[in-house]
Amino acid sequence: PERSKAYDLGIEMGSRGTGLHFALTGFLRQTQDLIVAPPPTYDNFNIGKARAAGFEAELGAELTDRLRAQAAYSYVQATNRTPGNVNFGRDLARRPRQTFTLNADWRTPLRDLTLGADLRVVSHSYDDAANSVRLGSHALVTLRASLPVSEAFELFGRIENLTDKQY
Repeated sequence: PERSKAYDLGIEMGSRGTGLHFALTGFLRQTQDLIVAPPPTYDNFNIGKARAAGFEAELGAELTDRLRAQAAYSYVQATNRTPGNVNFGRDLARRPRQTFTLNADWRTPLRDLTLGADLRVVSHSYDDAANSVRLGSHALVTLRASLPVSEAFELFGRIENLTDKQY
């Protein structure tokens, strides 16, 4: 079985979803017997020791009474830390170091119909433990809409990967 210890330290100001919000968090996770399941077979195996360390920053603002925007940035260095392993010190497969997300939501005057969009930009990663197959960076766009029908019921729809980006 996989076992891990995680530590994080952060600061947060404001409240998510209202007014101005800021958060900055640093973290460290050390894992023993990390379970991975690489494609194409998805057969599970363990990595003896792994470490993920980094930070996340988040900023959100209510720009008007109907428009909210948020930005988030993550930097994560996830590496194989198994002593004596041929891949010691290399990045774990399919774990990008940097991710940036920008989103906005507009609550229209039409029965509080809300329209939103996300832009997610992801840095390169590797498709294998040896870091010999590089996966390129990519950007994805998501559009969404929601319409409250009652206090307990809402209709919503979402189009993810609007441009049909292959990644």
